[in-house]
Amino acid sequence: MIPTVHNQFRKRFRYKAWCQSSLWKEERRVFESILGPRKAVKALPDFHSEWPNVIRNGSAKVIMPGRVNLAAPGTRLMAIRASDPIFMCGFMWGFSAHNAEDEKLLTLWLNTAVFFFQLLSLQTVTEGSWVKLHSKHFAKAQVLDMEALSRSVKDRLLELYDEMKHVKWPSLLDQYSSPPKERRRLDAEVLKVLGVSTAQVDGTLDAIYAANAKTLRTMKATMTSE
Repeated sequence: MIPTVHNQFRKRFRYKAWCQSSLWKEERRVFESILGPRKAVKALPDFHSEWPNVIRNGSAKVIMPGRVNLAAPGTRLMAIRASDPIFMCGFMWGFSAHNAEDEKLLTLWLNTAVFFFQLLSLQTVTEGSWVKLHSKHFAKAQVLDMEALSRSVKDRLLELYDEMKHVKWPSLLDQYSSPPKERRRLDAEVLKVLGVSTAQVDGTLDAIYAANAKTLRTMKATMTSE
């Protein structure tokens, strides 16, 4: 059993899905077209009073796509973090941690090869390499137990986060087919935190990368054949 991994994602991080249509500037006209002039006049004040709550509840600093083409050339990361909350549109997942440090560590973890390997085993394929992520996937996924990490380990991972956030990543398929040095550095550091010995890190990474790349190529080929 790995002491630094927690198998109940929802107990460590609050997550939510959000489906939001595009915002309309001419809101009164839109409300009138839907409700009629009289009902629109009554509905607009409630809309204005509730909208701040909608923004707050529909925003997060750490976000992931709810539906994504994993093998697409433009899919380079599984999660991103912003210093200010992002209002989510479309089908997305937002995560809230206890503090900025935990948000950074979570973002780092969500972009590791280990988490991606888990994701591939849990995801729901919708078409070829398009997948949909459900709450049940996060409930089953393992995540770093931030409370179990020592101060020195946290500092090391936070330094790694600051280093990795400036990297211009290639596509996920390219990352796992021909891992760049940044990919190997990120995953090697995380494996060591998980207790994998230095002597076993390279072999473990090669196996994970090969498995991830093979799955992505198979998914891509399936979509191409369709």
